[in-house]
Amino acid sequence: MNNIIKSSIWRGAQLIVKQGMNIFIFFIVAHLVDPGKVGLYSYVSSIAVLLGLVGDFGISTATSKYVAEYSKTDQTKLKSIVASSFILIATVAATLSLGFIVINTYILHMQVSYVLFIVILTFLIPISYLYDGIFRGLKRFKYLSLITMGIGIVFVIPIYFLVQKYGIYGAMVSQIVFYSILIIALAIAHKELSFRIDRSVLKNIATYSFICGVAAVGYQIFSRTDIVLLGHYGYLDQIATYDFLNRIFMILSGPFAILAQVIAPNFTHLNMRGEYKSIHSHLKKYTLLTMLAAVTIGTISMFLIPIFVKQFYPAYYNDLLFQILPFSVMIFVFYASALTVDLGIIIPTGHAKIMTIFYSVLAIFNVVLSIILLRLMGYMGPIYATLIASICMLVTVRVIYFMRIKALVRSEVKAPIIS
Repeated sequence: MNNIIKSSIWRGAQLIVKQGMNIFIFFIVAHLVDPGKVGLYSYVSSIAVLLGLVGDFGISTATSKYVAEYSKTDQTKLKSIVASSFILIATVAATLSLGFIVINTYILHMQVSYVLFIVILTFLIPISYLYDGIFRGLKRFKYLSLITMGIGIVFVIPIYFLVQKYGIYGAMVSQIVFYSILIIALAIAHKELSFRIDRSVLKNIATYSFICGVAAVGYQIFSRTDIVLLGHYGYLDQIATYDFLNRIFMILSGPFAILAQVIAPNFTHLNMRGEYKSIHSHLKKYTLLTMLAAVTIGTISMFLIPIFVKQFYPAYYNDLLFQILPFSVMIFVFYASALTVDLGIIIPTGHAKIMTIFYSVLAIFNVVLSIILLRLMGYMGPIYATLIASICMLVTVRVIYFMRIKALVRSEVKAPIIS
């Protein structure tokens, strides 16, 4: 328990800086730029982050899982993980970039500077997540945190002046520079490196990352459909308020993600040893605690967020804020309470296929429902659709996983199951 607490503290500090850097940049833009341009920045950066996270395609998650395994069983394979994973990321990112350029040429018609920003982040984000996954698998949370915090602290003041002088272009450059330097620093810190590609390692990571990746793509489409659709139909002011709230709740969901990433290696080891009773017991505990925590945080935020916005961001203190806020709170509760179980238990125990199936189905469902409701209800339509899909996501995935683990406990299966 002490190790979990210590690792959570270090992981929390690292995520506050890494994820907080993007949020920090957004709030600087929101403070210095008018809401219309903030909406444009949210639209462009959402596409960039979407492609970047899809570019990871579950590779960092699979890498973290196999790093945790190989660190106990095979040091030679452990050293070949970076090269094997890097090839997969480069292939996926290049394919996504080419596809986006084609789509932009015929449909989106974004200006070249926005396209360049999106393409660069499509490569940088998954590479940074790769090293993040390696350090997580090795439980080197302290080193990961110190490196990220050091770079983040150094960049705070330059980012402010870049945004102040160049607006959203300064914000885009800031993200590119931050990710680039972070990757270089993590690569230097990770000394165990071999440029020899192990085919078995490549196959293992590719196979499991595909399962995780389809789930991740489904989730990213599921979670960002609303903003992309609103941007496409010109609701830039509404995007500014909605994404403003999303960034706040992204911060509030941080502890749930931290806990998930800290406990993930432990559940990998439990699964390897076939200790399903222990997994089932911890699963019930974490499910209950995270739901209670999410409801509590969501309830408190309903009262505190308007006060915060009125004091520091008065341009967003309007009827639109109070119209969207209750729905953002409910989406947060369902998302945050699912986060710990999904990332910390389901994937590490080898059952990512459950998420793959249901996240893919829910992504399609959310896109179709968002388009229908947008035409019927205007800008609130996609927000309603996301809330409905979030409820379905929480219920279906968790119920099925509970049944899987309960079946393993009853049959007293000892060998780990890799789906």
